[in-house]
Amino acid sequence: MRTANAQILEPFVCAAINELTGRPLNVAAFNDARDTSYAMVIDVLTRARRMVAEADAAALQSALSPSCRTEAPGMEEYASG
Repeated sequence: MRTANAQILEPFVCAAINELTGRPLNVAAFNDARDTSYAMVIDVLTRARRMVAEADAAALQSALSPSCRTEAPGMEEYASG
């Protein structure tokens, strides 16, 4: 389970690292860099969290779009009570 979660979050963390540093570093390279500070790690995690939240909001917005059905086909009789 932990590996699956890391695979899901890694692109967001890498994007946040790139946004902060301007360099395409992976998590290990960022962590091992001499100039990486605690403040930078917190900044990366904060940015990654924002990116995940924005992705969730975009997915929710897409799911709520008018083109999405609100009822399954054939379920109209249950909706009427």
